[in-house]
Amino acid sequence: MMAGACLCGSGTAVAATAPAGSIALVAGAAIPLSQQPQAMVPRGSLTVGEAAAGRLDSRLAAPESAAVALSPDNELWIPLRLHNPSDQSAIWQLQVAQPSIDEVTLFDARGKQWSPSSAGDRVEQSLWPRHGRYPSFDLRFTPGETRQLFVRVRSSMPASVPVRLVGEADADAAEQLAHIGLGFLLGALTLLAAACMVQAVLYRDASYALYGSYALLLGLSYASIS
Repeated sequence: MMAGACLCGSGTAVAATAPAGSIALVAGAAIPLSQQPQAMVPRGSLTVGEAAAGRLDSRLAAPESAAVALSPDNELWIPLRLHNPSDQSAIWQLQVAQPSIDEVTLFDARGKQWSPSSAGDRVEQSLWPRHGRYPSFDLRFTPGETRQLFVRVRSSMPASVPVRLVGEADADAAEQLAHIGLGFLLGALTLLAAACMVQAVLYRDASYALYGSYALLLGLSYASIS
């Protein structure tokens, strides 16, 4: 009960410091956005200018389940209005923690122009705004700034879309921890594969070689999605 009260209290504080319809960027915790109103539209039927003009408003609804019914014929739009209540500049990351998503595009308003940036499984890593295991985008806010963003998600199959906001320091710490864990895992699999190959030669037993190959392929698979 105490935990629930704390969460409710935190939500009340956020709502109190943010302008109507905005999400306050309160440092110290990740802000999940998966339950934000969103709209599914036919693929390519909507531009960000049309979305900003209000064409999405009548279609927006809360998601009904964790898995979104994405397909090659549609795309998901999520409008976000973010507010920095601090009197200091703030840097946040908008993350979609789903490595297998085809394409995530963030439309960020820069003056009167919309600046798009994309990442995802169908986007070359060299074009990602920030390299990583899943799409993430840096957002820089001036003191007291309120900004409108749009997130467009495309995928050839149903998938969860775990959108969240994370402060820069927290995001860097989590990324370093994930890299350390992945490094231990890949190192252990490499040692296992090498040991199996040595035993295959010493005992002239092909089963060791097969198991070593399995460990090597498993390590390469982890590396390819990381």
